[in-house]
This record gives sequence, structure tokens and C-alpha cells, in this order.
Amino acid sequence: MHKGNVYEILADFLLTILGSANPQRRQFDEGYDFYCSLSDEENGLLTFDFPFTIQIKSGAKFEMKYGKQVSKWKIQDISWLYNHATPFFVGFINKTDKTLSIYDTTGIWYLYGQRTLNCSRIIFKPSKKPDGERRELPKKSKLKNWQDGKGDGYKYEIDLGNPLVTISTEDIDKPDTIKQKQSVLKQIISIERENITNRNLGIYCFKEIKQNTTNKTENIEWGIQILGNYDEMYISRIYESISYGLISLTLNLNAHDRPTEVAAIKEVLKNIPNHRKHKQLYDQDQILFSWVKVEDC
Repeated sequence: MHKGNVYEILADFLLTILGSANPQRRQFDEGYDFYCSLSDEENGLLTFDFPFTIQIKSGAKFEMKYGKQVSKWKIQDISWLYNHATPFFVGFINKTDKTLSIYDTTGIWYLYGQRTLNCSRIIFKPSKKPDGERRELPKKSKLKNWQDGKGDGYKYEIDLGNPLVTISTEDIDKPDTIKQKQSVLKQIISIERENITNRNLGIYCFKEIKQNTTNKTENIEWGIQILGNYDEMYISRIYESISYGLISLTLNLNAHDRPTEVAAIKEVLKNIPNHRKHKQLYDQDQILFSWVKVEDC
């Protein structure tokens, strides 16, 4: 226990090289150890942005398990992985060279996109991949001696591939190295922000990191999963999510005299939910927003 706490302090220090690291209070354990952000310093002004959360492990085995014990299993052990509000990473402390390796968890979106939400166990496992070799899809296997009613009875192993970045104490005196590693994390955080936004909008469209080279931005490859679902409620949700963007696009296209595109978008806007059809749009321009039925507003 004492050694574990010491290594968590080391992780705190190494994360601080990248920006800020705020440890989670033990009595409010929510599945992650640190709430972090990346620092940026230009013209002598230090700022912090690109927030993320991370869980750290310093054990001998480099893997992270959720839903470990059947006797203590509860759905919250798994569901929070699908519902995090900020990009979530996992990190492993190498006890030999005292370094921290940080991995993305974008593979979880494959399960979410397939609506595999009732997992009994999820395991994140790093693997060494040569340049050009893609990560494997999650592996599904039956759990032995598992109890009914505690998830679907299967474990899902998510291939983490190579670490996004590795941090060592030597980095503290290498500002260019720090900036490079921050750039890698910023790129992944931006992808995860988009995934989280789509999830919140109810759109099944997610990006997963498929291949990367540690500490480099050049070789990051991602794949995209778009769910084809013809449920009527899902179609309505998509219309709902794009309505304001299309209305804004209509206004700007009209201002730049592009009538063909305006006409095409107006045909789509006729299908958006009534509560998105605001009367002030019709009052503003009765010709441009002629598709608005005033009686529905």
C-alpha cells in the first residue's frame, strides 16, 4: 500500500511536467486518479487547457481491469467508462526506469457503437505494435464461474497498442520534448472531445485510434465508426442535433448569395422538430424561413 502511494506521488510529479494534475479525493473515488490539463506558455503567459482524466497503475502487470470481482460487481463499475465527460486515459508506471506511459481508451467507442453496454468486465491491455500495424478489435470471451444477472457474462479485452507518450524525470529540462508530447495528447483529446459531443447528441459516430508511434504526432491513424440505424427515434435525434447548425449555415449562405445551396438545405430543414422552428426566424425573413409553420411555433 505504501509503495503504491509513493508511485502515485511519482505519477503526480510526472503529469505536472505536462501541465496541472489534481488528485482525486479518496472518499470521492470516481474511477480516475487525476484530473489534469496541459500547459502552454507564450510570451511569458502560462495558460492551461485540454483537460483530461487519467487512472494510474503501478503494478507488475500492465493492464487495467473494470468489473474485476463477481462478488462486488455492480453495473456502475462499467457504465462510467461510457459516460465520462472529459477524455479518459490510463497510465502505467514502470517501476524499473520510473517512467509513466499514457494510453488512450478510444477503443471503448467500438463497444459503445455496437451497443455492447452490459459488459461484465472490460480490460485495457497495452501491446507493442511496429509502425504500420493496427490495433486489434476488442476480444470477447466467456467468463468462467460468473453469476447470472451481473452483466452479460463476458469479458472484453481492448487493445491499447503503443503508449501515446512516455514521461520521465529527464523531460523536465527539455521544453521542446515536453511541447512535442503535449501536441500528441492535444490531438487525441480533440478526437475524444468530438466523440463525447456525438455521444451527448445521441449520434453513433465515433473515432478510434488504430495505430500510433509513441511521442510522435506524424503516425497517428484513426478509424471512424458510423452506425446505420433506421429507428425512427434515432432519425429524429439526428435532425435535432444538426438543426441549429443548418439554420446558421442557411443564414450565411444567403448572405453570400448562394441560392442553390440555400434551397437544398431548406428542404432538409422542413423535417426538423417543431420546437426548433422559432417564430423569430420567420419574422426575421419570411421568404428565407418560409418552411417555418408559424402555427407550430
